[in-house]
Amino acid sequence: MKSDRTQTIFPNVEEYSTTEKQKRDYGWQKHKQKRSEMSKVGENGTDPQRTPITKDNFIFEDELGHGAYSRVVLTTFKTTGKKYATKIIQKALIIQEKKVKTVQMEKQVLNMMDHDNIIKLFCTYQDKENLCMFYNSVH
Repeated sequence: MKSDRTQTIFPNVEEYSTTEKQKRDYGWQKHKQKRSEMSKVGENGTDPQRTPITKDNFIFEDELGHGAYSRVVLTTFKTTGKKYATKIIQKALIIQEKKVKTVQMEKQVLNMMDHDNIIKLFCTYQDKENLCMFYNSVH
């Protein structure tokens, strides 16, 4: 049951809520759109849906900044020439500091977001030492 305060602030909140099916459909549309952009990775007639993205698909350029758990590097996607800001996170440090759930939540939230004022997550990649998160660059 809603409190009077909630009802006063949001009198018609039910009118604006989306159904679970609408959320799933919207997420699927965003997933298909992202896969179509990534589908340009396939070479030599290989199935682009089966071609994994690795750090070899990118040219790593200048460092843009660094934080407590990661550094951000400007990268270029070789296939399209598009620029991305890549957050490189050291896995050992994240595990040591018990921040694994935080990083997973960041990825999950960014995959759901679609707003002009929020940087979009293009893809992620991980190797033995690092987790790389490729964000659309504002350059």
